Amino acid sequence: MNLWYARPFFLEGVKAMKRIIIINYGILIILFITVTALFHLIPSCGGGGGNGSPSNPTWDVDTKGIPKFVNSIYIDLSQKNPDGTPLIYRISKFRSSVGHDYTASYESCRSMKHYFSSPNSETKLFAPVSGTVVWRDVPIGADINIASDQYPAFVFTIMHPVLFKAYKVGDHLTEGELIGYHVGSWTSSDIIVNVNDGKFTPDPARLNGHLISYFETLTDTAFKTFKDRGINAPSDLIITREQRDAVPIPCLQNGAFDPTWIDPLPQWVNF
Repeated sequence: MNLWYARPFFLEGVKAMKRIIIINYGILIILFITVTALFHLIPSCGGGGGNGSPSNPTWDVDTKGIPKFVNSIYIDLSQKNPDGTPLIYRISKFRSSVGHDYTASYESCRSMKHYFSSPNSETKLFAPVSGTVVWRDVPIGADINIASDQYPAFVFTIMHPVLFKAYKVGDHLTEGELIGYHVGSWTSSDIIVNVNDGKFTPDPARLNGHLISYFETLTDTAFKTFKDRGINAPSDLIITREQRDAVPIPCLQNGAFDPTWIDPLPQWVNF
């Protein structure tokens, strides 16, 4: 398996010890196995996103820009509360201080993904693109990573799904295909897009690739769903790098944001 897909476990990785106790005729044997785990934080956990390798398709975002090729919304937005208001009513901004640090090669200490709040266990999830399953973070909740057929350097990660089947690496999905449901109302749904640009960070604990906003990949037709709810453009859902660098988020050693710090930048967009 190429490192582009296999190294997400290094992101926010912490070492944990797993103890296996074997009792055989009264003899207690204790084995300690060191494994790499991921630090889990509400509203979501890390992992996913893929990781860059020159042997996989690449796309240079800086020179080629971001193509608008995604025609389907990955999450069902039709659910209503008993009073008729939308169940999912807000989206966190790209580079927000919501959740925890999720960054790659070029930036640090900011959340470079989107949270949709607040789905429940009946919220349907769909394949955002036609593509191939390239990685499964099974130990932390079956997060699924899909590389696009059309632009294979673009890997889409859906966090916290309860999938209909045990998708394997290499399985193919069709854009808009119903793949399962969100895990429950205790956490938001996360969507991540990581582009393999073939450039690498020397730090093995950091995710390679170029993280971009999911909304930058939507066609104008797909984005109309959000425009009809008052979001005029993808830029409304993005804190620019310059804006974030001017107001850096204080991070703790484990990747959590300092809970005592108040971000002066707007973090959510209601719709």
